[in-house]
Amino acid sequence: MLNKLKIQITIINLSLMYLIFLLIFVGTHKITSYSIENREDSLMKSIAEREVSHEDGPGMKPMRLPPNILLIKLDDKNQVVDTSRDSILSYDEVQRLTAELMGRKEDKGSISVNPFKFQYYKIQSVNNRIIVLSERSQESEFFNNLLFSFAVMGLLSGVFAFIISIYFAERAIRPIRESIEKQKTFVEDASHELRTPLAVINSNLEIVLDSDEYKMSVHKKWLDNIHYEVDAMSKLIVRLLMLAKTEANGKDFSEVNLSSILSEALLPFDAVISDKGLKLTKQIEPDIMMNCDEVYIKQMVNIFMDNGIKYTSNGEIFVGLKMENKKIKLTITDTGIGIGEADTQKVFERFYKADKSRNRNEGSMGLGLAIASNIINMHNGTVSVESKKDAGTKFTILF
Repeated sequence: MLNKLKIQITIINLSLMYLIFLLIFVGTHKITSYSIENREDSLMKSIAEREVSHEDGPGMKPMRLPPNILLIKLDDKNQVVDTSRDSILSYDEVQRLTAELMGRKEDKGSISVNPFKFQYYKIQSVNNRIIVLSERSQESEFFNNLLFSFAVMGLLSGVFAFIISIYFAERAIRPIRESIEKQKTFVEDASHELRTPLAVINSNLEIVLDSDEYKMSVHKKWLDNIHYEVDAMSKLIVRLLMLAKTEANGKDFSEVNLSSILSEALLPFDAVISDKGLKLTKQIEPDIMMNCDEVYIKQMVNIFMDNGIKYTSNGEIFVGLKMENKKIKLTITDTGIGIGEADTQKVFERFYKADKSRNRNEGSMGLGLAIASNIINMHNGTVSVESKKDAGTKFTILF
């Protein structure tokens, strides 16, 4: 499908290029041809009128004619009585040409006598009829050469444009290709995440249904397992909806006090951190203002804090907020189990888990950091992670 789309984009690009090329050629040809015809018409009219004046005023000097101009004088019977120079046409051809021209009503126009092309202008004098011819074969040859040059240039440009179009078409569909791959991975991962709790629920229900005992105490273990998996599926669905919202929602920001929002977002974690025997260190510069969505910012902070608390068994969690180089810098650091170097570039991918068995036991679905990353992107921010195994993790967010 994507290859077909790439071919279609290439064909459209080439068609547009050749259409523009054709319009340029036709426009150039028409403008140049019109300009030359007007110039020749003016010249022939000037020659004809001067010749009439010369007949009326014998004292005027004969006009020196350009080499492509042929002046023909006819008598009242339309017979050739004089020409300005030796003609490239035979006498019979001149006679036939003048007879055809005198039969035309138009005073000016064009006429062909193979292999020559002429532009003509005729005028009636007192004693004679005068026809001025301008030989246009050179201009015709010029336009033929111009057409050939344009054809060669068009062919070469077409080959070059084809290569360029293929390159840019590939670049144009690359985001689509990546999006399709992400959607494919997403569907596979979501199916896997949903399949596991459903299998557990199904197996526990089979145990309950196959048992002859109907006391709650006998089946409490299996029912607790079902309750746990249903709760996990509910959380997964909530996270999937949140992920979809952060990818699809438009920006509806207002200027808020980010320092106050961050402090409010951290308050619920004081008890959890204290119960786990951890220490929370905060360095928050006051009155840092930011255009943002308050709800999404708090959601982002919750994800990073939840992530830090979950994977830190002792030590502290540090949260810092300050202005640095005209940017807002938010830092969240923990002293937990850390992330392997190979996994640091993948932690923001949907459903990615560095330690799948451990994450499963701790209820992680691999969506939290993906949601946080989307929220940061929504606010035109960037996030980076520094971590080592058993040495903690540091997330740096810049807005």
